[in-house]
Amino acid sequence: DLALRGFWLQRWMTSDKAKECRVMIDYLLSLVKDGQLKY
Repeated sequence: DLALRGFWLQRWMTSDKAKECRVMIDYLLSLVKDGQLKY
């Protein structure tokens, strides 16, 4: 089982990696929407 308990995004979102982080978040949200990732 995989459990996602939370994490701090502020450092990622203020760095030069913000666009890559947004892509990752969108991907994870699409998995949730499709029922492949539950939280």
